[in-house]
Amino acid sequence: MEKVEAHLTVEHPSQVGRRVDQVIADSELPLNRSQLKAQSAEIYCNDRQVKASHLTKLGDRLRILYVPEPDATLTPQKVEFGIIYEDDDVLVVNKPRGLVVHPGAGNFDNTLAHGLLFHHQNEISDPWDDEVPPLAPNQRAGIVHRLDKDTSGVLITAKNAPTLERLQREFSERRTEKVYLALSYGVPPKRKGQIDARIVRHPQRRTVFTTDPRKGREALTAYRVVREFHVPVGPDRSSEVVGLVQKGGKQAGPVPERERRSYALLVLRPITGRTHQLRVHLASQACPILGDPLYASRESARDPNFLEIPLMLHAYSLGVRLPRDGNLRVFRAPIPDDMVATIRQLRSWHLGPRQA
Repeated sequence: MEKVEAHLTVEHPSQVGRRVDQVIADSELPLNRSQLKAQSAEIYCNDRQVKASHLTKLGDRLRILYVPEPDATLTPQKVEFGIIYEDDDVLVVNKPRGLVVHPGAGNFDNTLAHGLLFHHQNEISDPWDDEVPPLAPNQRAGIVHRLDKDTSGVLITAKNAPTLERLQREFSERRTEKVYLALSYGVPPKRKGQIDARIVRHPQRRTVFTTDPRKGREALTAYRVVREFHVPVGPDRSSEVVGLVQKGGKQAGPVPERERRSYALLVLRPITGRTHQLRVHLASQACPILGDPLYASRESARDPNFLEIPLMLHAYSLGVRLPRDGNLRVFRAPIPDDMVATIRQLRSWHLGPRQA
């Protein structure tokens, strides 16, 4: 099977003096150390082929030739997704919540990859300009990066080989600007900051991840609290009460802290791109994302205000330089209706600043 090319520049202090295969595995490229070995990857450092054990230096330019996961067996299937932007090189989509990006265990049909082939099938069947090589059979969907199944929002895909290579380089070298919106159960300790916590697959629950300062891969998330919501627990959450509870038709005193729940609307900027990174990081700060079936705390899973709610995480915008002109473009996906409705509901229930 034909190998594809990926690029990476050693530009962070945490990448210096490490084995080159570790640096590649810790990057946003879709490769881990076992895949590098199994796929007979060729690694070049500053145009010289090196072994996986080669130690990196600041400024090293890495080029990796590897065999990607095959797409050749995919067949076009009509799948619903929104289109934000399209030209001869890229298709930017608004991925709906619940849509799997690429086939995997338990999800072999009706993925975004199938839908992309359906959308492009007329173009793919036409002759291509000799100056713009088409995607190889194992790259036909043109997927550059991924979103979790339960995350909605902006996702960019490539329509030809040069665009795919250049966009992959933009992501692997962290030159993109990704912004997510999330609703959390609980409020971070600071209004603004960074979560620097290494992430590793959970040793017992292999479908989820956790933080581990020794074994984990580098993971960094910047966040900002846009709005806090402090909400009473119980059937009467009317904003007209404004910090008071009603008992027997009479106004009572301020709502006790134990009878309140706190939530936050957050802007998240992932600096790295680990699987489930935002979900793991917020859970590690005791403020898991609302509706998260994997990382909810015991308390948030039993929250009577939101017993049944989908994951409140949305990839709101993506800033990326398009290969044809090199200009930075920012693409945005509208906030899902149910997320807007949840924010409005929290605003109507809000009791004002947290009581001392």
